[in-house]
Amino acid sequence: RTLGLPSRAKVRKQLCDNETFRRMWLAGVNSTEMAQHFGYSHRSAIGSRAGAMGLPRRSRSTDTGKTGGWVQTISLAQFFEQDLRERMEAEAKKRKASQ
Repeated sequence: RTLGLPSRAKVRKQLCDNETFRRMWLAGVNSTEMAQHFGYSHRSAIGSRAGAMGLPRRSRSTDTGKTGGWVQTISLAQFFEQDLRERMEAEAKKRKASQ
């Protein structure tokens, strides 16, 4: 601060845009795959970024049939398939409405 430099929070590099990260986190994409995809050195950086963005934490499963394991995650490929399906459905609805 005495050197007149900006705070670290202002110069922290982001390896992806916030909206993509938010969508992946809320969809339940595996943290390890997210870290590899965005170029983070370790998967713990994903949880730290989610916390800094104010996203809800991923907690342990509370379903009655499970024995305390982590909440089921999806793969990166599954996320991209879901995203593509949603965009294709939206495009089809738009085209159907314009006919």
